Amino acid sequence: SPIMQTFLGLMYLFKISKVNTCLIVLISIILPDLIKIELVSSNSKISIDELSGTSVHLVTAIANPDLLINNLKKFNIDLIVHIYPDHHLLNKDDFVFYDNYKILMTEKDFVKCVTFNLENAYYIPTKIVVDNDIKIMLNNKISNLLKV
Repeated sequence: SPIMQTFLGLMYLFKISKVNTCLIVLISIILPDLIKIELVSSNSKISIDELSGTSVHLVTAIANPDLLINNLKKFNIDLIVHIYPDHHLLNKDDFVFYDNYKILMTEKDFVKCVTFNLENAYYIPTKIVVDNDIKIMLNNKISNLLKV
C-alpha cells in the first residue's frame, strides 16, 4: 500500500546503524498517521487531504528532499518545489511568490521562519523515533559514566 511504502521509505532514509564500536544514530522521522496528517501553521491546522488537487509551494532546506517530494505527490498535490541546500538559512525573500498558494515545509524549516509571519504557511509535524535497543545502550553508557 502507498502508506506502507511511505513508512518503509522514511524508515530506510533515516535509519539507525552501528559502525564498529562507534555508534551513529540517525533519527527516524515518521509522518504521523499518514492518512490523517494535520498540517500546522502558526494559528491553525488543516488536513493534508485539503491540499489534494491544489498547487502548493514546497520550500525545503533538507538533505534528501526527494523522498519528501515523492511522498507528497502521492496525495495528488501539484508541488511547486523550492529546494535549498541543507541547513540553508531561509530568509523572507525565499517566500516571495506572486500567488496565494499555500506554502508547505518541514517542521525543521518552519521553525527558522516563525519571525517572518508568513501567511498560508504550514509544516508537516514530525515524530522522532529512536530504536529501543539504542535507548537502552545509551542509558547504560550514561549510567556507567555517572558511577565515576
